[in-house]
Amino acid sequence: MSGPSAVEDRAGPPAAHANSHSSPTLISGTRPYARSSGGTAFAHPAEHAFSRILSYYGIRWVYEPTTFALAWTADGRPSEMLTPDFFLPDQSLYIELTTMRQALVTRKNGKVRRLRERYPNVRIKLLYRRDLLRLLARYQAADQSAPGPRVGEVLYDAPRIHARVDELAFAIAADLAELPANGPVVLLGMGRGSAQFQMALSA
Repeated sequence: MSGPSAVEDRAGPPAAHANSHSSPTLISGTRPYARSSGGTAFAHPAEHAFSRILSYYGIRWVYEPTTFALAWTADGRPSEMLTPDFFLPDQSLYIELTTMRQALVTRKNGKVRRLRERYPNVRIKLLYRRDLLRLLARYQAADQSAPGPRVGEVLYDAPRIHARVDELAFAIAADLAELPANGPVVLLGMGRGSAQFQMALSA
């Protein structure tokens, strides 16, 4: 079987990345396959926190869209793979988070290095625990400095609104009473206050 040249000419992810909610698609040979998480169920709280940072700054992201084969058995089956945590389509960049103990970080570093060797046109960045903590600190500071919601001036209090709704209902009922009886009247309510309006109208 040939090496990873099948994807070396790709500057970004496979076309299947365009729709992260599509059904899982297997790309034959040494190409990575795209998969859908079917909703975003993060495997680690750090991933959820990172996604909130990206969304806060308006950065588009896809969670775990691609698995890259890094090594193969004699019969051509992948024996080692890496699924980066995020893909940023506007930057054509994969992000892999690592918040684990040092022994596992060393292993993750090796996988990222092999991915870069086998897929030189794929851009990937490894974020360590210290990087994520630094980003979280900046995000929390920015979020706290943002102006919060403010309750504006009350224009009409609840009793006044209820009284006006009753007035409108009785006025409509009076108009309907003057119409010829040519069939049932259909009441269509929109919004949270429609139930009270309909009850007053039918009274």
